Amino acid sequence: MGKEKYLLVLVMILLSSLFINARSIRHMSMIIDEEKVDGISFLHTLKSDQGKVAETFLIDGQPVDKSDYYHQLDQAYLKEMQKKREQNEYKSRLKVEFASKAHCAILNKVVVELLQKVSSLINRLRHDELKPYYVFDQDTVSSLSELLEIKQLVSQAQLDVSDLVSSNDMAALQDIIDKLESWQDKLEECFKNSVNNAIEQSDDTLMLKELLSVVSAEGFEN
Repeated sequence: MGKEKYLLVLVMILLSSLFINARSIRHMSMIIDEEKVDGISFLHTLKSDQGKVAETFLIDGQPVDKSDYYHQLDQAYLKEMQKKREQNEYKSRLKVEFASKAHCAILNKVVVELLQKVSSLINRLRHDELKPYYVFDQDTVSSLSELLEIKQLVSQAQLDVSDLVSSNDMAALQDIIDKLESWQDKLEECFKNSVNNAIEQSDDTLMLKELLSVVSAEGFEN
């Protein structure tokens, strides 16, 4: 009997232990959704404990209700998207402005170089020794009055260039380039024809030597 009583007591202890352990088992789970939008911290926790679900909504550590939480979250997303769009637009604008300024600077250099060349050509044509032997025609410079008109237009262009560059007026700069290139070709041909005419018509060797020095100094090419 003593042994059976001992076994019965042992079984009761084991059953009691199992019953206590079974009662102490709890089912708990938690989901945490945290994000930072536009510098603001949003924390949403979903906790389940023995089938009971509880939610908490925190903005920068401060509890708020669900509707306010999602309203402020949506607003933060919109604000962040707007900032990104503005940043992208700013970067794009900088790229366009850089390209525009670079283009304008290149046009300015081309204009300055052409102005120097055309001015030099005009000065060569207006050399005293060459004046009696001018050769004008419709394909180059048609007359002395056209030559003087080109000179005046070149002088005006020299005055206008800085303002056009300051205002980033690339269309006007390109227009000046087109005109200068056209005048350069005409003046070069007129100069060549006039020099050849002087060589053919004049027997004044001193004048021809003087004319030769002008041609050589300016890098004239036949």
